[in-house]
Amino acid sequence: EKFNNLLLNKNANAVFLNKVKYDELILKVNNVKTKTTKKTADDYKLIKKYDVVNISGIEKLIVPVSEGNLIKYYVYNEQLFQLLNETHTSVGHGGRNRMEYELNLKYKNITRETIMIFLNLCDHCQKKGSTIKKGLVVKRILSSELNSRCQVDLIDM
Repeated sequence: EKFNNLLLNKNANAVFLNKVKYDELILKVNNVKTKTTKKTADDYKLIKKYDVVNISGIEKLIVPVSEGNLIKYYVYNEQLFQLLNETHTSVGHGGRNRMEYELNLKYKNITRETIMIFLNLCDHCQKKGSTIKKGLVVKRILSSELNSRCQVDLIDM
């Protein structure tokens, strides 16, 4: 819930899709593909950017697949937290780069900023973060006479 609220603040970007916009894009792409009349420039732009695949009766928005490339899915905001959580735990609470690599293999519209928002909300990773270590501070002995005092520091290893 907290993740979704933070995501709504960033929602002005075209990368983030809510469920309604996602479904509208699927309908538009299907209509453009079946269109028999002359297509507009916007139609060609839409076909170049999006494609629809039907997986077990569920239509999903994907990047158009070229030879030898894997299918990359577009995800909507409601799916985002679950996908980030699954990926984050599968890479063993890995950092930004490991998550970004794994997510970019399968998904198109997950940004580095979204990953960082998620990582900042992960309790396990916040506890794992670097802690302030206390250093050993030795107070020097100051003397006005030469060789009048000495100081020996013992280090236990």
